[in-house]
Amino acid sequence: MPFSSMIKKYEINLNKEEETRWAEVIKSEQKNARLMIENSTEDLGLMSKMLLKIFKNPIGKLYKIYGGLYINEMKAWANALDISVNEVITLNCQYEFNHLHLSLNFGCTAAAIWVKGLGMVHLRNMDWPLNNMGKATRIFEFKDSRRKFLTVGVPGQIGVLSGILPGAYSVTINYAPTVTNSWFSGYGPLFQLREVFENCDTFEEAVKELKNNALATNVFYLVCGIKKDQACVIERTKKESSIKYIKGSYLTLGNHFKSKKFNDLNDDDELYEDSSAREDKLQEMLEELGTDPSLEGLASCLDEKPTLNEDTCQQMIFIPKTGQYKVWRKV
Repeated sequence: MPFSSMIKKYEINLNKEEETRWAEVIKSEQKNARLMIENSTEDLGLMSKMLLKIFKNPIGKLYKIYGGLYINEMKAWANALDISVNEVITLNCQYEFNHLHLSLNFGCTAAAIWVKGLGMVHLRNMDWPLNNMGKATRIFEFKDSRRKFLTVGVPGQIGVLSGILPGAYSVTINYAPTVTNSWFSGYGPLFQLREVFENCDTFEEAVKELKNNALATNVFYLVCGIKKDQACVIERTKKESSIKYIKGSYLTLGNHFKSKKFNDLNDDDELYEDSSAREDKLQEMLEELGTDPSLEGLASCLDEKPTLNEDTCQQMIFIPKTGQYKVWRKV
């Protein structure tokens, strides 16, 4: 499974109006954005057709659902591609829509580990069964007058699945199972995470925000700071949360709940077994590296099956203390 570290990076100026922030990306990446939107619609099948009918007034609906976050950015993409905003919504809300369409599961395996001299290091395999997501992977550097943060995403995707605020923290999203057909009564997790990167300056602020806001559906966050005790997994349902902080040298995350109060949500035996196997393998590899791992050694942990699998489309390492990052995409 070939991966490449050659990934184009774009700057997104948050001081600009929403309608113009993505102008450079839109100019260069229309083909990839259109492909990603078409693939997301195809993957959701009949569900997407139903949703496009429901969202007859997408701007108004999304404003109510997401508090108005980034509506005009999505509209800019729709106008440039000459498609409806509904179709852009399909890509940006695919995580939420997946909880209504249970044949699709977004995997992912992640870890935070303390490394002497570097601080906390954040590892992550992104498993998403969306065609061409690896090839379309891009790095986006968001900047305003006082901060910058980097995210790993694809053209047309406004929210954040993975990102780092240099000198402060990094956060990645993992799929969390649900036993009910969730509907949208709070922030979409990807939109919430972008808002956190734009507004939260510290690990503590990010954790507080991610655990408290009402969400559209269940999700897992792995948050990694710069100090030895600054790493945690936040298990989220729509209105509740449970936090597990790092104990020892590392913390890992798959796609199953570990908090006792959410045990009833692990009802998909196939997902549970797959998630456990991926996480167990990552833990085994981290143990073998010992107490002073190299970045090369940590990167190799992401290449071991079943942590690496056919749906792995992105791999990454974030080092919040220094702001360093390494990203690979499936080609």
